[in-house]
Amino acid sequence: METLRHKIARTAVRNQWFSLAIAVVITVIFGYGLLNVQTKTIFSDLFPKTHPFVKTYLDHPNFGNPLTVSLMIKRTDGKDIYAAETMDKIWKISRDIDLVPGVDHDQIVSVATEKARYTTLTADGIYSNPIMDEKAPETSDELAEVKRRVNESPSVRTFLVSQDGTAAIINATFIERLVTRIEQVREVAGGHAMRVNDQSIYEKYLTIDALQRLGG
Repeated sequence: METLRHKIARTAVRNQWFSLAIAVVITVIFGYGLLNVQTKTIFSDLFPKTHPFVKTYLDHPNFGNPLTVSLMIKRTDGKDIYAAETMDKIWKISRDIDLVPGVDHDQIVSVATEKARYTTLTADGIYSNPIMDEKAPETSDELAEVKRRVNESPSVRTFLVSQDGTAAIINATFIERLVTRIEQVREVAGGHAMRVNDQSIYEKYLTIDALQRLGG
């Protein structure tokens, strides 16, 4: 007894041009659909979906972000960052990152952004002001003022500037659906070095060590 697949095969062979036309139509339909296909890496898809940490992140996507990149700018000559050329680099890099495709403009944090603030108490009330003004400090007085403001801000002094004052952190968070890859800048001219998401950054300046410095 002839099966259904044999009937279909016999019909296709006997009507070759009709079968070819159907195949072409199907190919065109699927080919048109390919125009809307996007090829990119979704970072969260690499996580184990059943892990409790991953579940927490997926349940609260606006709290924290695994696509936060930390850049460290460090003086290689042992001097502190409170020099005009260093402040200028931190200022410019903080703003250049803001131009990178896919970056979350509200989540760029460094001593040169408005999110880094110090608090002053006056007779009129309490005021929270940015560490830096509308430009990078240039004169010795301006540099001394920035250093004073950093020292008066525990969060900035702990999380954005190293304990010895020779390095500064720039944190930038990217929007997952808008970014596909991040290229590392390896060299910064003029006696400075840069590291991007280096584990030693976290060990020296962030997380547990940072909290211990706050408590100590």
